[in-house]
Amino acid sequence: GRVGGPGGGRSQNQNQNTVALADLGGGSAQLSYAVDADVASTAPAGYVRTVPGTRGAARLSAYVHSFNGYGLVAARHRMLADVGNPGGEPSGGDGGDGDGSLKVTAGKPGSSTRTPHACVHAGHAGHSCDRDCYGLDDPTMSYSVTALTTGASFEGCVKSATDVIGPSEKGCEHARGCSFGGAWRAPYATGVTEFYAMSYVAERAVQCGAADRPPDDATPTTTTPRKLATAGTKVCETRVDQLGAKYPSVDEEHRPWLCADVAYVYALLTRGFGVGEDETVTLVDKIAYRGKAVEAAWALGDAIAVMDGGA
Repeated sequence: GRVGGPGGGRSQNQNQNTVALADLGGGSAQLSYAVDADVASTAPAGYVRTVPGTRGAARLSAYVHSFNGYGLVAARHRMLADVGNPGGEPSGGDGGDGDGSLKVTAGKPGSSTRTPHACVHAGHAGHSCDRDCYGLDDPTMSYSVTALTTGASFEGCVKSATDVIGPSEKGCEHARGCSFGGAWRAPYATGVTEFYAMSYVAERAVQCGAADRPPDDATPTTTTPRKLATAGTKVCETRVDQLGAKYPSVDEEHRPWLCADVAYVYALLTRGFGVGEDETVTLVDKIAYRGKAVEAAWALGDAIAVMDGGA
């Protein structure tokens, strides 16, 4: 599949291959793909724009949306502040209610009380934030979490990540076609659709072993959500002091967050963007955009900037 313009879906009439393109930054996630003409004509304002086709083909209608507050770094804080369901002890564990979650109030930073959380690696002192936590809507909200007695759990951490993404109906701005974060979501254009992803999705997938490391940034690699889950389970089972040896390509400052990061990438792809467990996700750094090989994130960012500018 070739990335034509900022996004994808396989166009129904123009016989050109385009793909869905997702980006995951620190503060937001972006998604773009081609939509059929009838969908474009009835789309709410601010979601669909016309983009150039490739190789002389006709222009395409593309869904382009930025999910602000759903980036990787923002999601970390939102997952750890998920006090209603912090992953919890396994079923029957201390403080649980039999469903694997702890119904407790988050401990305050600086206090002796810390909430056990499934996203915290064994051996780690834990994470805390006093106020103005990045990604949290309430500036007064705080959290203080530590590891479960059994260590981190990929399944439990995914549960927290899924809570962050939330049900599609919650806060939906439109009566039909809800995605998450209150956003409208359009069906892909008619035809087979490939799914491409970049930035933190690609980085964490390679670092955790869910995707082969490409020889250079112009060569794509692939993964699937199932491979991410398998690799994520191993990541979350790793003690914090062993992460450097097992996952040396992860920067030291990000290592204590690795379980949370992989769990969030998995949840975003499957729950947020609807990628199937065994669906291939092609991981890219550079794409063909307006006749040039450019950073994929730049191309999608350009499309979003045009949307925001009202063009």
